[in-house]
Amino acid sequence: MDYGLDKKSNSLKTSNTIFIVIWLLIACFPFIWTFWGSFKVRADFFF
Repeated sequence: MDYGLDKKSNSLKTSNTIFIVIWLLIACFPFIWTFWGSFKVRADFFF
């Protein structure tokens, strides 16, 4: 049985999904930056 309090609105689900995706991108940024920097030549890495 579904009660009215157990249902979540579509806007809440959408905003939660967007928040989680943005948070994951921000949290993964240092790892992505390190991975991307590993492909550059040594002289170009600091510029």
